[in-house]
Amino acid sequence: MSSIRSLFRSNSLIPIWLAIVLQGLSLCQCINIAGAFVGVGSVGVTNRRQTGANNGVILKASMKDAAIPLMDAGKALARSGELWIEWTALSETDLYHISSAGASIRNAGDCVAQAAASCRFKTGLELVCDELREAGTCLTEGNTQMTSFNSKSNEEANAPQLSAFVASTMEPLKESGRLLEEAGACIMRRQSVAEVGQCFLDCSDNLSLLASAIEPMALESSQRMTFAAKRMKDAGQSLKPSSASENETKPKGKAWLQG
Repeated sequence: MSSIRSLFRSNSLIPIWLAIVLQGLSLCQCINIAGAFVGVGSVGVTNRRQTGANNGVILKASMKDAAIPLMDAGKALARSGELWIEWTALSETDLYHISSAGASIRNAGDCVAQAAASCRFKTGLELVCDELREAGTCLTEGNTQMTSFNSKSNEEANAPQLSAFVASTMEPLKESGRLLEEAGACIMRRQSVAEVGQCFLDCSDNLSLLASAIEPMALESSQRMTFAAKRMKDAGQSLKPSSASENETKPKGKAWLQG
């Protein structure tokens, strides 16, 4: 009896022995019955599947389609932040808070690009969630820096043009950060990718507003921000259900060379 119990405790032999003894049952039924002999603590086939389903972040569809446009958006957003910093370095006015906001935008772009890299893998959704929420936090910190400069400039009352510029950037920065955090929260709550895509679309609108706001002061930064908004919109549309019909009409093979 003890030798039979040891054979049942050997996970690799469970399907073989039970298939011999219980010839009238299917393989799945044999594995389930074997789990009763092995116990909860053993690592059987059924237990491995249940553990992966409970610990992993599972969405109703893959985010792989958004990987490339989201990567482009992250790179462009990071470059826009760098150009923002370069613009503040050329000014004779103390623009420390505005420069810090540019650094936050650059960091947010890096986080978005890292999230895009993890979108390619089914097991990387937890990293996507973390990076998107971190990107949102960076943009929120940028809004905090702009708010601090706006308060300081109002007290000194010597930079009305900068004050108007800062005031026009605060709301888009805040909303963009909130929407990226919400996109990460949708992944964490295991909602559909369509809801994540909607967050990207709304974030794209706010990035466009931010690009328009910084255009009079930093043209190159605004151009990269505009491109980031466009690619963020593409990422959002790739996750919407309607994108399936659009993908079917794309040229196949070398047809894209024509025209």
